[in-house]
Amino acid sequence: MYESRESNRGVVTTTSAGQGWAMKQRKRSSAMGKDAPYHTNSLEEPPEQRSVHHDHNACSEGKKIRSSHREPGTGGKPLCETCKTTA
Repeated sequence: MYESRESNRGVVTTTSAGQGWAMKQRKRSSAMGKDAPYHTNSLEEPPEQRSVHHDHNACSEGKKIRSSHREPGTGGKPLCETCKTTA
């Protein structure tokens, strides 16, 4: 049997090992999509990161921003080009 725990959601599921792998794949693919907009003003991040906001969790540029440097909202900044083209 396979047990999966997701502490942030409090979900516990028990399945066979094969089913568990398939469930993880479905969760991973369904998790891709829009995020709440975020930006950074941290001087530790490069200027090109401070000039845009992000709203897609598959954005390679947005992933480069440390979570501790992320601020909610757009900050009045335009959407990054990678987020615009990420489907």
